[in-house]
Amino acid sequence: MSQVNLTLKTAARATKVDPGLDLRTLPRMPQQAAFSPEPPIVHRNRHFATDPELHPAQLFEPIINGSLSPAPRWVYRDPVGFAVLIFTDGSAPYNGMPSVRAGCGVVFRPDGVGSLSFPLERVPGYDLTSNRAELRAAHAALQFRHWGAEGFKKIVIGTDSEYMVRGMCEYCFKWKQNGWKTSNDEPVKNRDLWEMLIDEVERWEGEGIHVAFYLLKRAWNIDADACAKAGADQPNIPDQFQRWVGAGL
Repeated sequence: MSQVNLTLKTAARATKVDPGLDLRTLPRMPQQAAFSPEPPIVHRNRHFATDPELHPAQLFEPIINGSLSPAPRWVYRDPVGFAVLIFTDGSAPYNGMPSVRAGCGVVFRPDGVGSLSFPLERVPGYDLTSNRAELRAAHAALQFRHWGAEGFKKIVIGTDSEYMVRGMCEYCFKWKQNGWKTSNDEPVKNRDLWEMLIDEVERWEGEGIHVAFYLLKRAWNIDADACAKAGADQPNIPDQFQRWVGAGL
């Protein structure tokens, strides 16, 4: 499973959800008998570095995972082992207005089954914004499945949020050292969600699973965007963070 040689037009179809995907035709990863944590990751490189013009489907392809309950994923053979791509997005219609709503989207199966749409929780003291929705979607994606038990050594969060990618790959280390202050000595916005996301990433790293953030073009993330908008349209908004678990997916 080296780089898949596809044209951009074909690649765009390959990472678009296909409800008619015939799972019987997909290659399979070796089955994972039981998850065994590996030594913690010390040298953390959280940036998924690739040619920005290279479509994700020129790297990742639909493959059946190594779970005891097999299911399709977008998979790439990374130097550290099998890597899974999870598309995430956040949306906040009428951002900055009193009528603002926000939603989160997570897409992890090439056939679209089980894609996650949920409203961003209205936590006291924080506004509903697209940036918060982006962070929350990534956090939910990391919690949603035991990706290591599916045979993956790397989890790749695909997002069109430069805010999140740069924060997780560059700024967060300095923020923590500076007591959660920016270089201008101002409090870091959305600290609660940054800390939640960092904790989840470090939990995986503690089990020897790499987590990387992949900056996508917006046009490459349309399915997760649709899920995020659907989440923003849901009528009931929780006032505390929920945990989403994708059992059997």
